[in-house]
Amino acid sequence: MRVSKVSSSLSFRSVFKKTSKVLAADVFSHTLFLFPFSSAASSSSTKSHISSFPKEIKSYTWQEVAKHNTADSCWVSLKGKVYDVTEFLPRHPGGKEILLLSAGRECTDLFNSYHWRTLEKSTSYLSQFEIGTLSGPTEHPLFAPDTQDLYGKLSKRIKQYFYETKKEPKQLWPGVWRVVLQIAIGLLSFVLSMNYLSWASPLFSRLGFSQAAAFCSSPSPLPFWAQCIAAVVYGIFQVMPLLHAMHDASHTAIGPNEFYWKFLGRLTHDWYVGGSMISWHHQHIIGHHQYTNVFLADPDIPYRVDGDLRRIVGDQSWVGVYKWQWLYLPVLYAFLALKVRVSDITDTWLARTSGPMRVNFYDSVLIRIFAVKGSWIFWRTVLPLMYLPITWQKYWALWLITEFTSGLWLAWNFEVSHLAPEALFPDVMTGEEVAAESATKKSSLQASVKYAPGQKVVPKSWVVTQIESSVDYCHDAPLTTWWCGALNYQIEHHLFPGISQYHYPALAPIVKEFCKENNIRYNYEPTFVAAWLKHVKLLVDMGEKGFAYKWE
Repeated sequence: MRVSKVSSSLSFRSVFKKTSKVLAADVFSHTLFLFPFSSAASSSSTKSHISSFPKEIKSYTWQEVAKHNTADSCWVSLKGKVYDVTEFLPRHPGGKEILLLSAGRECTDLFNSYHWRTLEKSTSYLSQFEIGTLSGPTEHPLFAPDTQDLYGKLSKRIKQYFYETKKEPKQLWPGVWRVVLQIAIGLLSFVLSMNYLSWASPLFSRLGFSQAAAFCSSPSPLPFWAQCIAAVVYGIFQVMPLLHAMHDASHTAIGPNEFYWKFLGRLTHDWYVGGSMISWHHQHIIGHHQYTNVFLADPDIPYRVDGDLRRIVGDQSWVGVYKWQWLYLPVLYAFLALKVRVSDITDTWLARTSGPMRVNFYDSVLIRIFAVKGSWIFWRTVLPLMYLPITWQKYWALWLITEFTSGLWLAWNFEVSHLAPEALFPDVMTGEEVAAESATKKSSLQASVKYAPGQKVVPKSWVVTQIESSVDYCHDAPLTTWWCGALNYQIEHHLFPGISQYHYPALAPIVKEFCKENNIRYNYEPTFVAAWLKHVKLLVDMGEKGFAYKWE
């Protein structure tokens, strides 16, 4: 190798000066990656990023990665690489909690869907934490690669919308005023159902409504039928905050930082309803949103071959009672609100599972499950029975009316969004089967992808699966959107869960047009009733012995 001589005119001082400028520019360029994520990022984080010393790259199985799921050791795997993000926990702009929820898991698609605005920069920044590669099959199926970069192209259009409208994707106040109104209506209907109106008597007296004041101060002002109506209203407005503020908070989609997500999520789901955000996070974020309608992976559909009350997937065994599931399931949906509170203890705490998902205790279980439920039982049951003018017989009758109303309201809104004949329930194949099929069809789509032996694969990309496994309905109907918490824009929500639900009506035409251009099926029903009838049809069809849908 020939080494050229350095000009004598190039002094040591000038060499040092130029070198300093290069280093400073390098540090500055890498520091730019920090600020989209956290303004508080310390300069020490860039040291490892610009280190010239190569790291030793090891390989790990998913079982080894799974052991590192705490704040003391937090690993994640993305696109076949393993990252140790422990030191990044306190600086993560999405908050510490969401990282601990993802710890010890393969979360490629989770990462992509929450970093749609800064995906390239986020991926580049993450590289400094790489410690190895993932060997062997993953815990749950992988999706086919998005070789056409469909998600990237769609994300650009969504970014363009927010750039042109100058709107904030995670807007706060539309969700805040709604949740205040919903909880106020809920608590008012609760005290009315308890026949507790004496608190309003002084107010009416001051306003000069003497008859109303006298009515409120009477021992039992409301007849029982009126109490039942109030209990139904309370049942609806017990879960309305869940469909709005809680749902957005669980997806980091309301407000600028973790404080708002934690506060609104815990207020509505834990303290107001007596549920557990720990359970919801694992079932909904980690399970359902990553593996929508994937049998043995999505906790929202049956995850056992035998023993479920529902037959939704063709791979399930058939028993005679399924012939009647279209009749008994819509009634049993009433128990959903009760079921989830019990499963917080039996599944999340005792079994440490949410369906097929492992549970990470990212916070104190004593506080987040037992203290919360104890507080809810105290204000919801103990105080009314001790101090309000209601007998225990009437109380429990009204309690059941409220809970059954809540269960039906939730389930009837949830089930139509994915459980329909046109919604995709993807077949899961092995890597070897995918390779053989690609060779047979002479397709280059997955021919270049080499899967580990035994790797399970969903043959469609994550973005296509999310679209085709979801069902939208009744667009351009603000009242429907209000009552279902924008679940009628399910496709948009699954593609961009980190965006506030109040933007989805504006985003739907963009997504719909994109699907048309790329020949992706966009499932849509004109009304909620039409969507519900499609769900019933699925229950009828899957109740037949040997029946299974086939999707192209």
